[in-house]
Amino acid sequence: MADPASHPHRTPDPGTADELFAGIHWHQRWEIAPGLFTPGRNPVAPICDAAGLPARLDGLRVLDVGAWNGCFSFECERRGAAEVVAL
Repeated sequence: MADPASHPHRTPDPGTADELFAGIHWHQRWEIAPGLFTPGRNPVAPICDAAGLPARLDGLRVLDVGAWNGCFSFECERRGAAEVVAL
């Protein structure tokens, strides 16, 4: 059986977040895996709430035009979107 630690698509261990993000500047803070947040200063979820993005997007398809780093795309996925296309 393969070693789970060597699997390229495994969810990072939240205990290694400092190592994962060392030396990288993050503007936004968002959850990229359950319990794992980028270390940015501006949380994305409240920005999406203020912009009127529904709390749940279950079953919906999202087109994120101008996605840049994908933070809002990831937030739409976290909110349950069935598909997110980021351009």
